[in-house]
Amino acid sequence: FGVKVILLGVKGEEKIGDEISKSAKFPLINSIGLTTISQVACLLKRCSLLISNDTGTIHLSTAVGTKVLLISLGAANFQETSPYGKGHLIVYSNLPCFPCDFGKNCPHMLCRDKITVAHVFEAVAFALGGKEEIKKDRKFWEEINLLQTDFDQEGMLDYVPVIPVQFNKREFYLVLYRLFWEFEDKKNGLSKKNRVEIIKRIKEMLKRNCYDDFEGKTLSFQDDLDVFLKLKLNAEKGI
Repeated sequence: FGVKVILLGVKGEEKIGDEISKSAKFPLINSIGLTTISQVACLLKRCSLLISNDTGTIHLSTAVGTKVLLISLGAANFQETSPYGKGHLIVYSNLPCFPCDFGKNCPHMLCRDKITVAHVFEAVAFALGGKEEIKKDRKFWEEINLLQTDFDQEGMLDYVPVIPVQFNKREFYLVLYRLFWEFEDKKNGLSKKNRVEIIKRIKEMLKRNCYDDFEGKTLSFQDDLDVFLKLKLNAEKGI
């Protein structure tokens, strides 16, 4: 890409920086353990892209206007902690166990192992070069999703697939959970009118985001909505 690479990190991570520096086939700047928060902000402001897992640095990068490529792993749910703004990228495994429950000691970390250097490389190419640079082979992205942040018509943060995702119930419930913030009345619950609007919006979002015939697989939208409401009610009661 013809870029300069700088490593960022806190004290105690110097060994990681040394290992990366020794294995790299090009010169890079290793600043791990050498910077204050203010200095990191200044460095990020001069960068084109930050590649990071879920850390406070991604939000610092967003604050100074630098694009982020977030590698979402473990218990870090990008829908709760992703960089806030338009144009950031998120790569994560679509394994059914992701994200982990907080406090759970995962014995395998498959969500980390599924994301390869090649996946991150393609995401960086897209971030720096635009859509024409992305590898769109469906098999290559079979177990990995790549999203780009945007704002929807209501001004809320949205996640748009760079590569269309395969529909499953998890994707459906994620969309449904998001829409409840907009349509549910805390006092009166969900009106009949809003139920219709939610289903309409779900279909629109899934049609945009998914590559296979989601309508043929989700004939029970109304039933799914009823199940979600019961689960939500039980969760609020602590059941």
